[in-house]
Parts: sequence; structure tokens; C-alpha cells
Amino acid sequence: MTKPNSKNTPKYQHPKIILFDMDEDAAKTLEERGYAVSSASLGCPYKVKEENNFFPLHPKYSFPKLPQDYKEQEIVVIDMCYEAVKTSAEYEYEMDEIANEVDKFWVNHSQGYINPRLLRGNFLKSDFDRILNARGVFVIFADSLYTQRYIFGHKNYFDNFEDWREIVCSNWDFLTSTSNTNETHKKVINDYGATILLADKLPKSNPITLLLSKHLEEATYNCTLSLNLFFEQEWIPLLKNKYGNDVAGLLIPSERRLGWIIVLPDIKDKATFTTSLIDEVLPSIVPSLFPEKEYLSWINKSEYCLPQVKQLEEEIYKIREEAEHKIITLEQ
Repeated sequence: MTKPNSKNTPKYQHPKIILFDMDEDAAKTLEERGYAVSSASLGCPYKVKEENNFFPLHPKYSFPKLPQDYKEQEIVVIDMCYEAVKTSAEYEYEMDEIANEVDKFWVNHSQGYINPRLLRGNFLKSDFDRILNARGVFVIFADSLYTQRYIFGHKNYFDNFEDWREIVCSNWDFLTSTSNTNETHKKVINDYGATILLADKLPKSNPITLLLSKHLEEATYNCTLSLNLFFEQEWIPLLKNKYGNDVAGLLIPSERRLGWIIVLPDIKDKATFTTSLIDEVLPSIVPSLFPEKEYLSWINKSEYCLPQVKQLEEEIYKIREEAEHKIITLEQ
């Protein structure tokens, strides 16, 4: 359900921030600090009686209303770690409703667990990609990879589907960079653990490092990430498990993706972490999103630079030097 913003006019008109399935404290704290914040949901997983048959998606939990301006948001925070709720007795599947030849989304109840968030995320992918390619930022609290099969169509009186199509999607399909259909399982590997360490090459004085350090003690991870296999130098590991696998990292802007993606583990106090990230860290990483906010530009100081950024700066310097030398030679 969409939660209304504070009636007070925000101190900062930018960035526009939307929080998906985050605790109410996160929106409240950011509003108190003057940010324009709205809250929304991708839907709510729910439990059902195990039955090997297809039923319509629960209308209450599947497609909650989104803010009108959700496509104009500049920072999108998504909490993927979401517990299922028990279905209420108010929703019953009556045969006259099922066989009325009206197309609906159907899902099999054989697992006793339905997650409509997967389908909703898949529908929003093009909108989210557009936000990202407009130099937006996505902050994702990661969960294990999960897929579900949906059927769109209607049943006849013989309980058979007519004019139907199948949709199979995962909970990571809300962005092209994290999904890519069948490649998702290679990017996200289900695993679980509570031992989380800072990446070796991460500068200790970097504000991101300092912020993560405060929240590692009670954090857990539900998956490891192999985004470096797909994005090479664009992927910067932030956190690793005891076996050296990535459990958090940054996807920095590139030609194919102009915005930032920050993937994080299941941090316990997400409200405090998100507030600090937006209020203290992001203004220097993405200053264009914070035109009204004064900040110290630590990002340009060499001692704070991430290793990939340093490497790119060195390559730029080398190319410039070679180009200048070639120009002098040609002029002579």
C-alpha cells in the first residue's frame, strides 16, 4: 500500500526518493531531514493451502497502488527480504468467478507460497531501467533467487485454460542488469551466512566502508553475487563472505547503464543505514542528484578512491599524455 508523504513541503526538491517495502521509520527519518520521499510496495508474498491447481492471484496482495510520479524518482530503494503473510478468510475462489471468461493472472498453489512481487517487478522493469539510465541510483537489499510461473488467461467450465500465455520470472527481474532472463541464476547464487567481511581492496577511510562497518555485526546474506563475470570493471565488490564470494557491491555507470546500482546484504537496521547512505554518502558519489545540498567532495580525494576508479583515472591520464605527445609530434 502506498503511504502518503508528509504534508510539509520538503526542504530539498531533489533527489526524489521512493522506498519499496521499507520500514516506515526510513521514510519518516528522511522526511524529517528535508527529503522528498514516497513509499510503495511491489506486493506481498502470502501463504495458501497446498493444492496442485491454479488460482487467481490475491487482489489485495498482488498489485498495490503506486505513487503517480513513481517514474520520476531518482533514488529507488528496494528491500527484497520480505516475509509472507497468511491469507485472510475474506478471499475465496468461487467457481462462478473463475469461469466467467475474464482474463486474470493465475498461479499454482502446490508450494503453499505465492510471491506476486516477482510479476510486479517484471512489469516495472522498463520503467526502472529508464530511471537507472537517467543517472538514477538503485539501492537493493538482496534476497535469494526465487522463480515462479504465472498464467494469464481464463478458465472455462471444464477448468481448462483458454487463450492463455505463460510468464516465468524471478524476484531479480525488476532491472535488466540483474535479470537477463536465463542468466539470472549465474549472477545470483543462493547461499546463507552471517560472517561478512569488508572487501580487501576497499579503502578503509572511504565513507561507504565506514558506513558498512557499523552495520556488519547483525547483517546476514541470503545469496552471493557473480556480477563481475558479466560487468567486469563495472563491478566493485564491497563485502565478501568467509569464502571470498561477493555478498555486496557497486555497479558503476557505463555506456550501457548511466546510473548506479548498490547491492547489499540483509542489514538489520535498514532504516538507519538507508538514511545515512542517502544523507552522508550519495551526495558525493552522485552530486548531480543533490543540487540543493552542500557537501564535502571527498570522492575526488585519492585516499578515498575506490580501486577501479583509481585505475580508470590512471588510464585517462595515460591516454591524455599520449595524445598530447602525438599532437606535438604532428605539429612539428
